[in-house]
Amino acid sequence: MKKFILPLLFCLPLLSFIGDDWKEVNAENGIVVYNKDVTGSKFKKSMVKTTISYGSINHAEQILKDGEGYVHWQPNCGQGKVLHEEKNKVILYLTFDAPWPVSDRDLIIESTYKKHNNQLVVTNRCKPNYIPKKEDYVRITFSESSWIIEEKKNGSLYIQNTSHSSPGGNIPSWLLTSTVEDLPLQTLQGFIKQLK
Repeated sequence: MKKFILPLLFCLPLLSFIGDDWKEVNAENGIVVYNKDVTGSKFKKSMVKTTISYGSINHAEQILKDGEGYVHWQPNCGQGKVLHEEKNKVILYLTFDAPWPVSDRDLIIESTYKKHNNQLVVTNRCKPNYIPKKEDYVRITFSESSWIIEEKKNGSLYIQNTSHSSPGGNIPSWLLTSTVEDLPLQTLQGFIKQLK
């Protein structure tokens, strides 16, 4: 099995500012990761953001809608495919590899796309019962996320991803920490490489 970090890419309501309850936990090459405690949950919310000098919201939308392409930029994604697609909505099936003895996970998300002027907003919500469970995977039953991608007047591209999920089952504490500190950084690093 591949090294595993849980798919917390898919989680939480939109946020466009940093409040006092967000704590910076990781940063590299202009990408900054924040965490936030959630009342009643042992899993933190995460937010990662950056501004780059290239890319467009149209290209970003193409990447996010390409189910098979997730294996190229989403950490530990073993498989991705589109289950359903219409004009502004896509349902994706994704699998994630885990190290022994943690079981592999799978995830079904419904993504809704809204484009206004120079901004793309994508909201993702989990649909765990959309297809039957598969024997080799633990189905993730709670996951929410969002993307805010905006073309600035100076030609730069602002990207923000927020996430919160519960992977289910028993997860070691070291892996929980990695999922909310390292995974958001790695996810955005992979995503912006696809935008080149």
